[in-house]
Amino acid sequence: MTLPLAELSVSLESEPHHTDVRTVAEGLERSIQEQLGANTVLRFSLFVRSARGDVVGGLNARVAFGNLHVDQVWCDESIRVRGYGSTLLARAEQFASEKGATAAVLNTVDRELITFYGRRGYRLIGEVDGLLGGRSVFFMRKELDPHRESAGPSGRAMPPDELRETP
Repeated sequence: MTLPLAELSVSLESEPHHTDVRTVAEGLERSIQEQLGANTVLRFSLFVRSARGDVVGGLNARVAFGNLHVDQVWCDESIRVRGYGSTLLARAEQFASEKGATAAVLNTVDRELITFYGRRGYRLIGEVDGLLGGRSVFFMRKELDPHRESAGPSGRAMPPDELRETP
């Protein structure tokens, strides 16, 4: 469908409605699928919750075209260096492997996290200088092993928890 130019306008919105943001994301996904073939994009999240149910850490990701795309990983200061970041990554990798992913990709601007991810099997595949206020963005990749079990903070295998897929 082609609209006449007179009917179109461009708007800049600092607080766009979530349905408009989703329309753009879904349009891009359809375009990519047309180019690369049909594929399901499965979005999911993992959460670390306090006894009260408050989210104190989490990971947002998607499985698409045979890859796990780790979009965001965050742990509150109160739970850092206690293994929860590792657990979140391991659970995401295991889930993605079960859905057919053979590799995981992520990026970070924190140089210290290159070491953290490296210890978990990720290798640096690229760096773009001068982004985000002059900082570098580091791109990392890991081949996934479909037979590996998820490890918890103690290094022991973790039982499968409920994964809530995000809409």
